[in-house]
Amino acid sequence: MSKAKFKLVFFGDSFMACPGLSNHDRWPVIVMDRLRSSLAGRAELTAIERTRAADTTRTALERMQMEVQFEEPDILVAQFGTNDSTYLLSNRGVPLVSRAAFRANICEMIVRAWTFGTRRMLFVTNHQVALDRFDINGKTPSENTDDYHDIVRSICADEGVHLADMARASRKFAPAQLCQSDRIHVNETGSQLYADVVGEMLGRIVDGLMLLRDRRPPPHDVERA
Repeated sequence: MSKAKFKLVFFGDSFMACPGLSNHDRWPVIVMDRLRSSLAGRAELTAIERTRAADTTRTALERMQMEVQFEEPDILVAQFGTNDSTYLLSNRGVPLVSRAAFRANICEMIVRAWTFGTRRMLFVTNHQVALDRFDINGKTPSENTDDYHDIVRSICADEGVHLADMARASRKFAPAQLCQSDRIHVNETGSQLYADVVGEMLGRIVDGLMLLRDRRPPPHDVERA
């Protein structure tokens, strides 16, 4: 049997891009290195990163056609929410993307991915940031993002989409332990935690796809009418 081939697209904002870290310390790179090592000789993995700083689900949908759909990935890894849930004084107390719009945007991402042949999707929630301010609505940035995490969890459960719940995993640490000096983006420790959480789920997903492939009967064994 020929070697299995899978294409993955990582689709997200700066939390996925990991600015400030060297390339080999960024969690998508660590995850792919581990996967390729564990699947050596059994599968060929191609990974494409499509990230944009300050992206929301609204702006992500505008670039999804060119950057995700036309790639027709087997697996889509998506991470959004922190920018959507940002409250600015200039917005007079409303977030950049409302919770209702965020829910609709995530659902549309899922529909688009299924339509273009994506076989598995993995959504990643966000780590707890170390910003100690209160936004205009009286909540911290992490508390505001948690409201959006709940939406992602609900959609994943309803739609049969995989979830890597980094928000819950990061609660085992003080936020400052995981963040760089900007108190937002992950340091090397935070990136390793992402790699552990996301990598475990992606490993299960790829193993499942490999199992499905191995169970397919050869053409000469298929009954013909």
